[in-house]
Amino acid sequence: MNNLLTNAGFVDQADGWTAAPGVAVLTVDEAERGAPGRVVLRATATATGFGEACRIAPAANTRPSVGGLASIEVQIACAAFVDGVATTPVARLVFLDGGGSPVTVYDLPLRAPQLARWGVGRLGLLDTYHRAAGRFPTPPGAATATVEVAGMATTSGQAVEVLLLKPFIGVPSPAGALLLWSPGSHRSADLMLTAWPGALREFDAGAGGEAKPWAAEFDAGSGPPMARRTAKDPARKFSGKLRCDVVQRGILEAFAAANAKFWMVEPDSERLCVARFAADGAPRLSETRGGWHHMEVVLWLETA
Repeated sequence: MNNLLTNAGFVDQADGWTAAPGVAVLTVDEAERGAPGRVVLRATATATGFGEACRIAPAANTRPSVGGLASIEVQIACAAFVDGVATTPVARLVFLDGGGSPVTVYDLPLRAPQLARWGVGRLGLLDTYHRAAGRFPTPPGAATATVEVAGMATTSGQAVEVLLLKPFIGVPSPAGALLLWSPGSHRSADLMLTAWPGALREFDAGAGGEAKPWAAEFDAGSGPPMARRTAKDPARKFSGKLRCDVVQRGILEAFAAANAKFWMVEPDSERLCVARFAADGAPRLSETRGGWHHMEVVLWLETA
């Protein structure tokens, strides 16, 4: 499992997550701030005083264990609004001891949304959210770690909204590059799928998929055929190529042999999907350049 957080894609609603203060309402959004396959966790509250925060964090019983790890990798996307106006959220990484008391707290430096001109926090697209990523040493005495994001009110009575998208805590890859995001573990048995290996590289440009027809057509004479929609979001047959060193090739081939169904983020849409290898899609070497193996795969993807 790449991601040590529980239900980090929020496909199991808000299970494993909590909001503060106690009056905050915690919901999932896949219609406005998020979208199907790009679900956003949303907390809303009305401030009762200056500087009060509305905050999202993992529930205490789902904080990932980091004891014995030399370091961890963190990724987070978030947004905040006060009375409907976008503000800069506060994001933190907190290491805690066995009793749940903070050992070390890092303020995560957030990058501004790259596509803020379209509005902040749109459709669960990463480029419209504040983002942070980095690696941090595990301090002595730390047993668990947590990420949290907050929005701050400036006066009493303000409506504060905080959004969390694709949080991640993981064990850094020896290869050096950031790990690919995955949704972590789930308490629902039907959601306990393995994730696409995070140590692999992203797919090369040009990767894409062909969706199954989303409508059935009927000949209506000389005019265009009549159509009846049969699916809102049909499965896609995705063909892609990725560059691997010999170790990554081994990881890919072992993963394909061992997993019939798994979590994967669709490269061209950022949607979390349930994936499986197509009958003709097992990893295949298409080219070797020096120490790099260019591997092709064909997958069936369905939006989670």
